[in-house]
Amino acid sequence: MDTLIGEMKRAGAELVDPADIPTIGKFDESELTVFYYELKADLAAYLARRGNTSVKSLKDVIEFNERNRGRRCLTSGRIFFLKSEQKVRSAQKNISMRWP
Repeated sequence: MDTLIGEMKRAGAELVDPADIPTIGKFDESELTVFYYELKADLAAYLARRGNTSVKSLKDVIEFNERNRGRRCLTSGRIFFLKSEQKVRSAQKNISMRWP
């Protein structure tokens, strides 16, 4: 890390450490909503690039975690996966119900 910091300084970067950002880590509901939608789409794109797995979507990840609960399940991100899947599915249902 020190080598990279040195390279940035030599290239003219001005480094501020520590950076005092009062809003860091604070999110409101609109930012979380965007996060949930982007999580589903971006995860699907990432998994499509991987190509060597049967897990292709957020739903697949959730199902994998459920099947492997207690063995390999990453519980820390589980709530974000579930909320993302639920929010997007609910929005899709509302849109299709309004379509003529």
